[in-house]
Amino acid sequence: MKRKLHLIATACLLACGLGTASAQSTRIQLQVVGADDAQLWTGELSDVKWATFAQRSLTLTGQDMTSVLYQTELPNVKRLVFYNPTAGIGDVTADGGDLRLVVNGDLVSLDGWQPGTPARATIYSVSGQAVYLDAAWDGSAINVARLPQGIYILKVNNNSYKFRKS
Repeated sequence: MKRKLHLIATACLLACGLGTASAQSTRIQLQVVGADDAQLWTGELSDVKWATFAQRSLTLTGQDMTSVLYQTELPNVKRLVFYNPTAGIGDVTADGGDLRLVVNGDLVSLDGWQPGTPARATIYSVSGQAVYLDAAWDGSAINVARLPQGIYILKVNNNSYKFRKS
């Protein structure tokens, strides 16, 4: 338990102490994840002035130094996650003609695609890893429910489209 507390405290101190200046411009998010992988709290790191670990509890204090943004007992915390929701990815543009990307829940499709016209469809993660491949895609909607939240690139033949999985 002491090792877990030490690791969480070190990560939080580094992120809060070193990352506060850059967090203001890049909107770094802090997420507190519970023992059952449930999201306990999420907020902008720049809103957190202090993260305090005392008497087996975690307290996140706001920039005004008086408001408590979140408080829980340490055994309830599995991990702290720091992430950038924009990931620095700009728009992906290509000459797609009259095609338009449509994201409807967990389904991704191209409006304007001629049904039955075969194409190669690949979805890439921001790290460049292919997470979906259909060498004979027929234009039907692609179910992305199994993909984790994040930003992806759909490439159909030589056209690329950026989308966010929420």
